[in-house]
Amino acid sequence: VSPGHCLHQVPVRLLARGNGDDALFRLLDGSDRVASVHLTWSSAAQSPPWPTTVVYATLEEWAAQVMIPEHREWAAE
Repeated sequence: VSPGHCLHQVPVRLLARGNGDDALFRLLDGSDRVASVHLTWSSAAQSPPWPTTVVYATLEEWAAQVMIPEHREWAAE
């Protein structure tokens, strides 16, 4: 990612891929944070805010705010 992006020069490890272009990464910076990233698949560097990214304090916070509500919505269909 380009300079100015919140993940610039932060080592990450892919945890999961979602439907479409979403991916979940663990930040390997000594924190417990994870980042949900909407990948763009562009071969050229893009200016922030691309790729769009939301950082969560923990995997559990991401699950409570994203995974569980999306699962409930999916299960209700």
